Amino acid sequence: MAAQVSYGEDSAVNAQTIKKLQLLEDTVKENFYLSEVTNEQLEDGMFRGLMDSLDDPYSEYYTAEELNELTEQTQGIYLWHRSLCQHGFRYQSAEDQRRDRRSTGS
Repeated sequence: MAAQVSYGEDSAVNAQTIKKLQLLEDTVKENFYLSEVTNEQLEDGMFRGLMDSLDDPYSEYYTAEELNELTEQTQGIYLWHRSLCQHGFRYQSAEDQRRDRRSTGS
């Protein structure tokens, strides 16, 4: 039994986009011969595409694995940036940059 889904009035996700995604998925699965494509790859591609469509260098989709890896790699960098802030250097996080852009309308 399929789950009942309701869509927000101003949502990009609606019955028409779901139908189009299903058509694209069927086309890929029937005609993509370079290698096996998993559902996980297709899902990640949809999520990445949504974030890429924002054309914002600070908005990016990460899988859980990628996010864990990034967090491990950047933990020392974040502490280094905090140290710079405490010594008079200014560091602005991506979240702060987005907030500043929204408030200035740029």
